[in-house]
Amino acid sequence: MATTASIIEQIYNAIKGEVCTGAILPGARVNIAAYCERFGVSKSPVRNALYRLVGEDLLEAHPHDGFYRPRVIEQFLFDLFVWNEHALDLAFDQIESASSAATLFAALPEPAENIVAGIEHLFTAVANLSANATCQREILRLNDQLRPIRLKEREQFSDLKSELNALTDAWRDGDVTHLRAAVSAYHVRRRQSVRQLVALAYRPQSPEISHL
Repeated sequence: MATTASIIEQIYNAIKGEVCTGAILPGARVNIAAYCERFGVSKSPVRNALYRLVGEDLLEAHPHDGFYRPRVIEQFLFDLFVWNEHALDLAFDQIESASSAATLFAALPEPAENIVAGIEHLFTAVANLSANATCQREILRLNDQLRPIRLKEREQFSDLKSELNALTDAWRDGDVTHLRAAVSAYHVRRRQSVRQLVALAYRPQSPEISHL
């Protein structure tokens, strides 16, 4: 028989998955009753899972009005891209101070099933090389926050596969300066396209979105 903790974990993973894939659109209210019915539970374990997601900045709790996915506005998204690049810059600073950066980059990140997963794996791998636990946690958190946007990027950018290949090639070269420049270029083009990406964030999820 499932424990309360395991049920809350299942609910948490289900809601988080729907937030991070964009199934729950920005500004939408979470239907607590639907999750209660789906998992056969009272409101309490659902609320526990929701508050955990609030703590991860994936949802907002509105007093007396329930839980909502935060709205995506241009300045907020712009700042997320800036902060993601800054977190990776911190990792690069520490990698560059290592005695043998080329050795650190010897192994490529784990192969990804799609482009979005590939970007997340690469950025996580960079953070992990820094040995900075705070940086590692922050990149994981930012991956979750930015995933709904990344899943919509194919409607804005036609060269996502070649972009990922360029980043992977930079990693393979073992040149921190080269990879850092490629990561910077990745973020620059997104900051320049914030308005379009915000508009895409409010479009319903495409049936093929998981194959990006």
